[in-house]
Amino acid sequence: MLGGVAAVLALGIWALNQPITTVSVAGRFERVAPLDVQRAVKESVAGQGLVSVDLAKVRAAVHLLPWVDTVSVQRNWPRGPQRDHRRAGRRGALGG
Repeated sequence: MLGGVAAVLALGIWALNQPITTVSVAGRFERVAPLDVQRAVKESVAGQGLVSVDLAKVRAAVHLLPWVDTVSVQRNWPRGPQRDHRRAGRRGALGG
C-alpha cells in the first residue's frame, strides 16, 4: 500500500515538473538590460522543471550581474489549459 502511495506521489511530481518554457522579467531597469537578466535566468534554469528548479540558484545568477540591487524570483504555476480560438468565416445561414 505504501509503495502505491509513493508511486502516485512520484507520478504527480513528475507531471507538475514540466520544463520551463517561459521566463518573464519585470521591474525597473536603469543600468541593467532586461535581456541580460532574462539570459541569466534562462541559463540557470536550463534543463530543469518548474518543481525542481533551484530558485536560490536563479536569484544568485541574476545577483551576479553588475548594478543589480535586489532580486525576487517566483514560480508561476500554469493557470490551466490555454487555448487560442480563431473563428473561420461562414457562408450562408447554415455555414455551407
